[in-house]
Amino acid sequence: VDEIAITPDGNWAVITNPVWYQEFSGSATILDLSDNSIVDTIYFLNGSASQPQVSPDSNTVYIASDCPPRVFVVDIPALSIITTIDLSNPTTNLHTFVIALSLAGNTLYAIGPCGSPDYSRLVLIDTNTYTISQVIDLPIPDVINFSYVAVAPDGNQLYVVHGENRKLYVLDLLNNAALLAEIDFPQEEQMIMTIEFSVDGSYAYVGGYTPGGIYVIDTATYTVIQHIMDFPSG
Repeated sequence: VDEIAITPDGNWAVITNPVWYQEFSGSATILDLSDNSIVDTIYFLNGSASQPQVSPDSNTVYIASDCPPRVFVVDIPALSIITTIDLSNPTTNLHTFVIALSLAGNTLYAIGPCGSPDYSRLVLIDTNTYTISQVIDLPIPDVINFSYVAVAPDGNQLYVVHGENRKLYVLDLLNNAALLAEIDFPQEEQMIMTIEFSVDGSYAYVGGYTPGGIYVIDTATYTVIQHIMDFPSG
């Protein structure tokens, strides 16, 4: 088991089961939360499975897959693959990538390295047609991978975590994904991993790996205001 997503209506859970060898297939297991039963497991031929993103109407889940880079679109009630969106074509040319769904559910964002040392690439996918609507080159150096990406609660900004470089990038979704901020984390932090927001979006919380803890970010000033290391045991 890699990641889990709960549908907004609370009826289903989608669990991704990744694979690390190309000859095997990743899968997504659908759970019925009314009785905690396994409904079905959907397999993705010669592909991994990660980062499930559920649509606001609870009917669709988008699943990222590498080798080659693509997104599987799954109809949850029908337990079937609707389509596959290719991200390895010459227009997008993504390698590894991370995904996030807009709050309205009409746009899927995919971001990753694209083979240039000077920039990375953001791909916008129209979820009404399952087609690529825009490709934007970003002034973020091409890196091995990004750890996580998330849409801010107001829907206007995209926060991109690059773990190994210990950086958090903030993109303006209202202005062609212009770079609003680049937030650095301490050198002693081996890696940063994920990000979550307060309900009102005033704060972002970034998880560290080693030495770990939670970094608290003021989203109005894009600054780290606290590093929480002490947590209750148990």
